[in-house]
Amino acid sequence: MKKLTMALAGAIFALSAGVASAAPMVQYVMTAAGNVMADTKGMVLYTYDRDMPAVSTCTGGCLTNWPLFKAAATDTAGGDWTIVTRADNEKVWAYKGKPLYYYVMDTAPRESKGDQPTGVWHAIRQGQ
Repeated sequence: MKKLTMALAGAIFALSAGVASAAPMVQYVMTAAGNVMADTKGMVLYTYDRDMPAVSTCTGGCLTNWPLFKAAATDTAGGDWTIVTRADNEKVWAYKGKPLYYYVMDTAPRESKGDQPTGVWHAIRQGQ
């Protein structure tokens, strides 16, 4: 039992020591836009229709309003998750090829003010 406890403690330490991730930590949270993808703090993530697969085209003023969901230099892609290197060399997480962003007007967890069902910005609903 003591060996199992020590092994489990070692595994937990390894996970918390900043080991490279094959996918970002995300969750689905209930918002006014439905059950949508958010980061670990509950901040909703969005896609941009004008992006091409694996290409983030939001620049200048667009980035002021739609900050990137950045990937760390040590992160690695896996499964539905990829890392896009932008023209400015910033690395951003992409889900199913679509780069992800926050919306600056979402100032609290579970806010989804940036979701535009008939526009170009969309929260990622569970199951998409």
